[in-house]
Amino acid sequence: MKFMCRFATGVTLIVVICASCGSFAYAHFPWLVIQPASGEHGRLECYFSENAQPDDPDFLKYVSTASVRQVTTKELSEPLTLTLENDELFRELDQSARNALFVLQTDLPIKERDGVSYLVRYGSKTGKSLSSSTWQSTLSQKVLELDVVPTLVKDQLTLKILSNGSPVQGAEVNVLEREELLTSNEQGEVTIALNEKPINALRVKFVSQVAPGEQNPGYQEIRYYTTLTFPDVSYLAIPVERTLAEIPEAVTSFGAAVLGSTLYYYGGHTGGAHHYSDESQSPHLWALDIKESSTKGQWKQVAQGPRLQGLALVSYENKLYRIGGFEAHNPEGAEKDLWSVSSVTSLDPEVGQWEEMPPLPEGRSSFDAAVLDGVVYVVGGWQLLGGEESRWHETVWSLDLKQPGAHWQAETKAPFERRAVSVAAFAGKIFVMGGMTSENEITTETSIYDPKTKTWAQGPKLIGEGMAGFGSSSFAVGGRLYCSTYEGVLQSLSSPEATHWEMVGNLEHARFFHRMVALDETRLLLIGGASMQSGKFEEVEVIQPIQAD
Repeated sequence: MKFMCRFATGVTLIVVICASCGSFAYAHFPWLVIQPASGEHGRLECYFSENAQPDDPDFLKYVSTASVRQVTTKELSEPLTLTLENDELFRELDQSARNALFVLQTDLPIKERDGVSYLVRYGSKTGKSLSSSTWQSTLSQKVLELDVVPTLVKDQLTLKILSNGSPVQGAEVNVLEREELLTSNEQGEVTIALNEKPINALRVKFVSQVAPGEQNPGYQEIRYYTTLTFPDVSYLAIPVERTLAEIPEAVTSFGAAVLGSTLYYYGGHTGGAHHYSDESQSPHLWALDIKESSTKGQWKQVAQGPRLQGLALVSYENKLYRIGGFEAHNPEGAEKDLWSVSSVTSLDPEVGQWEEMPPLPEGRSSFDAAVLDGVVYVVGGWQLLGGEESRWHETVWSLDLKQPGAHWQAETKAPFERRAVSVAAFAGKIFVMGGMTSENEITTETSIYDPKTKTWAQGPKLIGEGMAGFGSSSFAVGGRLYCSTYEGVLQSLSSPEATHWEMVGNLEHARFFHRMVALDETRLLLIGGASMQSGKFEEVEVIQPIQAD
């Protein structure tokens, strides 16, 4: 079973367990994990194991009576329950569990060894990306006596160990992946460098003495063990520098570009996944001033046009260029009737009117485009023809935006047929990342086109497997090419000759069919898109990538 964790907005769940276990349990620990692929909003799973992986399912009977309480920053819910079924202990989550933490505590029977009687008190805690402020909530301390509060600053993970809310000196931190033992300082803190090796799980131990006769507990020590898992931040989590005003229409498969100090986005799909109609496609061009002084600015609708998705929007000098896409000719509930378009238009925001330009030689959607030295290149995609079989495109077309009256030119035939790609200009070349092939297989391949020699080269594959290459977004800033992929991974390429993509970190939100564009020479904007677990995103986030060594 794959060990993963993925969330989306601010709720905390607290799990409280009391169980009676045999001697085997002293070598086992409870672990909480979220499996995002299970159910619409993911599933909370509870293991009882030596590490953060499932163990003998017979052990689950000792924690099968776990009660779950859901808490916001202000209140706890009534107790919920976990289900023991098919050798798994779990609870299907709903949307209210977005951006959640999960905390567990359980006592084992009093044990005596070498003349010392003691109580073992287990705890466990898990949650989303460590860049989330949810981890700083104090509510888990209402149940978890030995709490672990992680804070991420650049490439340093600091753990604050707290016993009943107070810092603990001398707590033992076991970094499982590194087989490393650390000890908390006077402030109850341990600092770990995340750029050395991925970290998925930790175990913290602390022994507290119990005064004789103190409420007659029947034991002299409490031996605390708290496990912590954060599997979606195996590498450095990338903090959000700031957020901009939420988009007025949450969309996927849209176009976005920055022109001057304004962020624009056009069109896109507003409906449910795989449900297409004219009503579920946006006809709007929205604009937001993104100057430093306008983080609280408001989006403005500056133009309208046809209802489109699967299009590209690029900028050059003082104009925006809208290219291709597809229209749904059917109303909601009717059989889908989808048609790719060849239309290309430009817009001067000062004028506010679309101007027709030479159309593409064929209808094209689910492609991408990038501008290099004043020339826009269109790569990938297909042509939807209503009820007829779709036509996949190989030809790369270019249009010289510097030349008034220029027409589209056939550059070359690509050595692939792919859609749902991302395309970016970098180091004098055009890069094509990922996509789905005409054989309906998702690929992580990178293909590099050199306009000067009109030749193709094979680049390194993207980091990740499965859906990693589907619906990505790419842009170059600060001398590097960046790609944001389905799993929320941001990765970079240092040059066209690089032999591998470098992990930069995990993004706050794992998006696909989104857009990532440059804010300036060092920062990127992430806008729109969706995830399978939490649906469409309204957040617009500014990040400053931390470049890999």
